[in-house]
Amino acid sequence: MGEAQKNVYELAQERLHIIFKEFDNICVSFSGGKDSGVLLNLCIDYLSRIKENTHFTFIEFYFSLAIS
Repeated sequence: MGEAQKNVYELAQERLHIIFKEFDNICVSFSGGKDSGVLLNLCIDYLSRIKENTHFTFIEFYFSLAIS
């Protein structure tokens, strides 16, 4: 018998472990949509679980395009 299959959450947490281990700075772009909201929450879950010091910077950028 093989290993139990991992769910999407477990696989995402494994990928985040690799990303946060390999890179010094991680940027998560949050548009307010479903996908970016899920990614942001996955990152927050991962960071709260590993309990390492983290630094968050929030940048708001508004863009307006006038078409005539």
